[in-house]
Amino acid sequence: GSLPLERNFFVGSCPRECDEHGVTARVGEFRDFYATSTAACGESCEKITRECLPTGRYGPGLDTSQNPITPVPNPSDYTNPTCTQSACPTPTATPGGGTPPPPVDCNPQDVPGTVRRDLSIATPFVGMFYGGALSHFLVGDGQGASIRLNTHIETSVLNNIGRIETGHENTSIGGDFYTSISRCPGDFSRHLPAARCFAPPGIAFTRAYAIGSAAQALRPDACPLEPGVTYYWNISFADTPATPGAFCETAQCDMTVGNHN
Repeated sequence: GSLPLERNFFVGSCPRECDEHGVTARVGEFRDFYATSTAACGESCEKITRECLPTGRYGPGLDTSQNPITPVPNPSDYTNPTCTQSACPTPTATPGGGTPPPPVDCNPQDVPGTVRRDLSIATPFVGMFYGGALSHFLVGDGQGASIRLNTHIETSVLNNIGRIETGHENTSIGGDFYTSISRCPGDFSRHLPAARCFAPPGIAFTRAYAIGSAAQALRPDACPLEPGVTYYWNISFADTPATPGAFCETAQCDMTVGNHN
């Protein structure tokens, strides 16, 4: 007699899945891998996107548009399947009175960008921060940047009122950009203290801020901030739903940022 034939067979190599660091995908699918370092409370994790290749292994890192990243990132620096953040502190009373707002989830960002450095605001200092990485830097077309703002209370109420100025030092490499003050880096929509903490595109912008209830009573038109809370001054040259029409006329745009009281 004849033996029955099994019809479920493959010609050539069998299709494969990728499985790396507990992240699985079929060939042609994309998966995100997050940085091995732990992000601070409320901050986004660095990540890369990798494609599952027919070899059964994930390919190199891709950017948000699924284009190759140059230089090629080291995959061993991105092995977490999810974003790992440090624990957020329990809100406590601030020196200016009141309780700071609760921690927020900063993922995803409207415009991912680099947090340039810290800026302590509401100090007696007056003037632009010339001569440093804060005062003068470049932001690429379609990209964003953020500056971390550390707030505190000064004895004089007037010293708790100030303004942040942003513009182009070299207008030949300028463009239209959005700005915001938010609890999160790269955020222009979800975690702003008030609608007036956001500005539509322009070539220069000044935003007044007031820290604490006494200062806010004197300047109700200013962006209201609380002492002891971390905020971010965000800049966007990216045309996104949150920042439509932003652009840089060249590959990179020159920026200056300063704090005035």
